[in-house]
Amino acid sequence: MVMLLLACVSTPEGLDAAALDAAVTLGAQVDDAALMATVEGLVEARAQDEGEYLEFKEFTLYHAEARRWCTDTLTAMGFEVVTETTTEDGVEVNNLLVDIPGASRPEELVLLTAHYDAVGPGADDNGSALAALFEAARLLQQDPPARTVRLVLTDWEEVYTLGARRYYRDHQSDDVVAVVNLDAVGVASSAPGSQRAPTGLVLPDTADFLGVIGDADAEQDAFIANQIAEAMTPPLPLLTLLGPGDLDNAASLHLHRSDHSVAWAYGLPALFLTDTADFRSDTYHTPDDLPETLNPDFLAQSARLTAALAYARAEL
Repeated sequence: MVMLLLACVSTPEGLDAAALDAAVTLGAQVDDAALMATVEGLVEARAQDEGEYLEFKEFTLYHAEARRWCTDTLTAMGFEVVTETTTEDGVEVNNLLVDIPGASRPEELVLLTAHYDAVGPGADDNGSALAALFEAARLLQQDPPARTVRLVLTDWEEVYTLGARRYYRDHQSDDVVAVVNLDAVGVASSAPGSQRAPTGLVLPDTADFLGVIGDADAEQDAFIANQIAEAMTPPLPLLTLLGPGDLDNAASLHLHRSDHSVAWAYGLPALFLTDTADFRSDTYHTPDDLPETLNPDFLAQSARLTAALAYARAEL
């Protein structure tokens, strides 16, 4: 069952049958074992990292070894990894970029984004998202769509989305047609009472769905995500919410809790895919955010949707 909560009533244009089949077929090729191997590799890398203790946040941020591991792994997969380094106000930020050039409209970009910094081992937050991006990149490299798909692996998301702020500020001239941001996509449960809700929102009490959050500009992309999720085998339950891209109330504040919020601020159509993090996971930002806490089948479904959505949006 796919659940759809939309702030608008129009029906946007979706994929035709052929385009939908092509996207779902590509997503079905996700390698489940590779996903968990990526999560485990990232957790092992972070275990070698002393981290940076941030007194003003009262936590230790781990990013140096994860950055090295991501760069080495993507390079081994055949990608050219560009490191964009900025140092401002004493803070060095290193964002990682990988382009999969479009076959016919390479100047137009679809962004797949996820942060690589973490508070703790970071299996779900955000190893699960990086695993999904790596698999999407592998599949898209084999069958490049019309538009360029760019992976943006951001640094310092856990501290005021700093990496994303610098990335979008410095890339305002890019022709971006869609953004899909992933943050924590690997935790799920079929147990009643496993899902909590933030103030101002009502959610199902069973944590078996993937959240899809967007602003009004991302309505078409949200519709396409639901088409794909319904066509997958088995279908992936989604809870889709399109809301205002502002911070006017407690409910909308929770819709901004990752890098997609910065894309919204720059007027870009962006979706946020999430398992809802601490509204579901009891290991969020703790030393217990480990691979064994993930639901591998749910992570695989999240990755299939990611790959299929990126391909569909880059072909549309």
